[in-house]
Amino acid sequence: MLSSNRGNIMKTLTKVLLTATAALGISTAAHADLTLSGASGMFLNPDARINSSLVPQVQANYNDFGHGAKSYGIYGAYSLGGKSEIGAGIGHFNSDGDSDSGFAVNYKQSLIGMPGVGTHIAYGAGYDGIHFNNLYGYVAGTQSFGSKLTGHGLSATLGLRWDRFGKEIDSTKTSIYGGVDFGVSDKLHLIAELQSRNTKYDSPSPYAVGVRYSAARGITLGAGFQRTGWSGDEGRFFLQAGYKFGG
Repeated sequence: MLSSNRGNIMKTLTKVLLTATAALGISTAAHADLTLSGASGMFLNPDARINSSLVPQVQANYNDFGHGAKSYGIYGAYSLGGKSEIGAGIGHFNSDGDSDSGFAVNYKQSLIGMPGVGTHIAYGAGYDGIHFNNLYGYVAGTQSFGSKLTGHGLSATLGLRWDRFGKEIDSTKTSIYGGVDFGVSDKLHLIAELQSRNTKYDSPSPYAVGVRYSAARGITLGAGFQRTGWSGDEGRFFLQAGYKFGG
């Protein structure tokens, strides 16, 4: 009986919080987690939203790309007044015994939209020296529906991206990408994204599908499968663990 009452109380509190945040225009989706290269967004590509809190966040990534290639790194991001965002990270890439370390930096600027639900448009650029000296720029639009449509948050993103890969890839290509962030529950979000070919070669289209789980206050865990395009035709797993200070 006591357990049932506690469950009912928690459900009631959750509904109250969701209603309050919707009224304030704040999305409850854990969208501020970071990509493969450290920008805020989905797993592979940035979205157009910017974290509303002026607190730093950090995230550790582990990626298995197949063909003996793996990478791991730690990244951080910080929102500047809710209209722009900066990020940086360091990491290590290993492929069949050949290893290399590098750093990543990125910047995102909001053009339309405030933190929370609604329409968002942003542009950004970054450099990922961990994964083949990838220099990239993008413009993206994200429509956030908050909790009104699905009960647990829903957003959809469409973007245009330019990539320059160095080292042995040596490729420049423009691509389009899209993705959906669907709230299965208050804590669990399913994220799926697809991108057109992102190298000049006859490489497969990148994709990622996975989950992000709010394990505790300020802590988010992520896992799934991805294919980056530049890493070949294999789709392999990735792991993420993030912490938002003051979250």
